[in-house]
Amino acid sequence: MVSASGSPVISLKPRDLHALRRFNRDGYNLTSAELITTNGNRSYYRINNANGSDCFGVGSAIVDTYLLGQIQCSPDFPSSDRPILDFTVLHGDTSRGNLRIWRSEGIVADGVKSVAFRSANGDVLAETPIIDNIYSLQSISEPGVTELVALDANNASSALFRCPL
Repeated sequence: MVSASGSPVISLKPRDLHALRRFNRDGYNLTSAELITTNGNRSYYRINNANGSDCFGVGSAIVDTYLLGQIQCSPDFPSSDRPILDFTVLHGDTSRGNLRIWRSEGIVADGVKSVAFRSANGDVLAETPIIDNIYSLQSISEPGVTELVALDANNASSALFRCPL
């Protein structure tokens, strides 16, 4: 469950409505959006889906031609198998091994305390707390991040979800 709630978005931009229609062609019935929170220059949205699990979006807090930005719908989110809906943006060249996290943000299920970024050998390179079911980290200067993990209040491995990066 994602219990954080916010305020209804009264008026979506034409570009947002176009994006919602694209999802509707794939069997979703996205009807409206709600602003969960704004953190710095980013805003986080719940997008109501009349045909199943809600979808989520992340966009710039500086409203221009759209609000929702990136949109993801995942029938298995939120769940114990998938407590993270990740919107991480990577930069670099995978063939040269210099892939870096430019921005990492997303929505998490209730019970997730923090999100950590680990290297291949398990070292924690960065960790960020969860506020209102949201995580946000603008960049990670350390190279070599290979996974994103969700941790509960006890950092228990049973609550660990690995998302390869």
